[in-house]
Amino acid sequence: LCEALADWDRREAIARITVPLLVIVGALDPIVPVADGERLAAAAERGALLVLDDAAHLAPLESPDPVAVAVAAALRGHDPVPPLS
Repeated sequence: LCEALADWDRREAIARITVPLLVIVGALDPIVPVADGERLAAAAERGALLVLDDAAHLAPLESPDPVAVAVAAALRGHDPVPPLS
């Protein structure tokens, strides 16, 4: 199963997504590197990327507050990823 998932590439399908897409990745994730999240967010017309510095593969469990804030902002139609200051 893991090998099948490793070869699964749906970027062409993601390019057809026209609604906002929030990609959340953990900077410490050994399974899905930040670069994969960057490619995924970039492939979507309205993709946004949130990288959580203190999270690994289970970001919603490891960093629940930032994930909840970002998802709530996205659902309200606001930018879920605050600009860098």
